[in-house]
Amino acid sequence: MNFKPADLSLTSAWRAMKFGIVGLSGVALNMLVLWLLKEQAHTPLWLASSSAIELSILNNFLWNYHWTFVDRQSPRASAWLPALFKYHLAVSAAAVSNFAVLWLLHQRFGVHYLTANVLGILFGFVLNYLFSEHWVFNR
Repeated sequence: MNFKPADLSLTSAWRAMKFGIVGLSGVALNMLVLWLLKEQAHTPLWLASSSAIELSILNNFLWNYHWTFVDRQSPRASAWLPALFKYHLAVSAAAVSNFAVLWLLHQRFGVHYLTANVLGILFGFVLNYLFSEHWVFNR
């Protein structure tokens, strides 16, 4: 199938939109888990945030693998495992940046931890998309 440049940009825009929708589901999960662990379970912030980030990474991988980048998947049933490994390596940088922004803004500048977390998530989102588009799900 031949794509015209307009078709390619429309496909790219739709993929970016789907990636953003998946990201929002990850944000919701991240914020819920962070709040539950910090406020209800009285978990230290570093552990609550790390747990929330990890769960949102797994959530986002599953949605991106099965929806956002489904056209780039191998027909082999076992192909998801190497993709998960690559995804986890790639978004580790995003997770570290998320945590670093949260910690810096909260500890050094007194920004409320939930607000600081949203800013960390936004920073990590950009890194995550670049890694996903150009490495993890790139055929």
